[in-house]
Amino acid sequence: MSDNSEKIVTIFGGAKCKEASPEYQSAKEMGRRLAEAGFTICTGGYLGIMEAASRGAREAGGRVLGIVMNQFKHEPNRF
Repeated sequence: MSDNSEKIVTIFGGAKCKEASPEYQSAKEMGRRLAEAGFTICTGGYLGIMEAASRGAREAGGRVLGIVMNQFKHEPNRF
C-alpha cells in the first residue's frame, strides 16, 4: 500500500529578526534541512523567522506555502 500523503511542517515565528541574526540563520537552515528531507514548509508568509524558513526551503528546491491575511498591511516575503 502506498502513502500519498504530503508531509507538511508549519513554522510560525517572530517577524522582527533580521537576516544577520542567529535566529534567522537557524530558521533558514531548518527550512533547508526539512525541504531536503521531503517536507513542504508552511509559514505565515511574512518576514523574520517565517521568511528565513521559507527561504531555506526554496533555496534547497523545496515547496513552500505562505498563509497571509488581507487585514495585515505588510507585503508577504518573496519566498
